[in-house]
Amino acid sequence: MKIAIVGIGYVVFFSGACFSKMGVDVTCVDVMEEKIENLK
Repeated sequence: MKIAIVGIGYVVFFSGACFSKMGVDVTCVDVMEEKIENLK
């Protein structure tokens, strides 16, 4: 399964991490590039 997450807040980030841990392909998108760079 693949999901996309738009807007990376604290709760959504945690949810995305849980989905990823379960083997789901997660793509995160946010207008603040700094947030995405910190996730890498």
